[in-house]
Amino acid sequence: MLRVKIAAETRRAAARIARDYARRDLETVLAAFVGDLAVAAERPGAWEHERVCAWLSSHVWECEPANEGPRLRTEDVMDSTAGNYPWDGWEKWAVTQGVPAELAALGRAVIREAWQHEWSERLRALCGWSDDGRQMLRLALRNPALAQARWSRLLDTDGGLYNPESERAP
Repeated sequence: MLRVKIAAETRRAAARIARDYARRDLETVLAAFVGDLAVAAERPGAWEHERVCAWLSSHVWECEPANEGPRLRTEDVMDSTAGNYPWDGWEKWAVTQGVPAELAALGRAVIREAWQHEWSERLRALCGWSDDGRQMLRLALRNPALAQARWSRLLDTDGGLYNPESERAP
């Protein structure tokens, strides 16, 4: 379910336009618009893509877009304070993007451990440090079970530096 905050006066005006031009209620028109957005994303060249993209690019936005996500930079770690480390920002962002809080907390732990335990550059890249955690977010949204399994394994093995079965380093 999508919830949108709209001022009462704006809602009344939008409902009137929807009724006058589409002969539908505002909720039906908004649902159709969201459907057109989805089609536009899936079918470049379709009329929905052309019209929706034309409207989006010509629209005057009232405010700046929200921060597009966290900034995971090693140089930012030492200047951070409790609750404001790069991994904290990633966790908050992931939740706002739709990742369940428990899974976002697990992702946060992986990002933190990769830095604190000095995992290899390759592994740190996989743990968000090369793309500000965007691949981790995609995985968490597309396949939460796989994300949980991978991230748990990384934490259980300290990024492959520890074998929990034998209780020693590989």
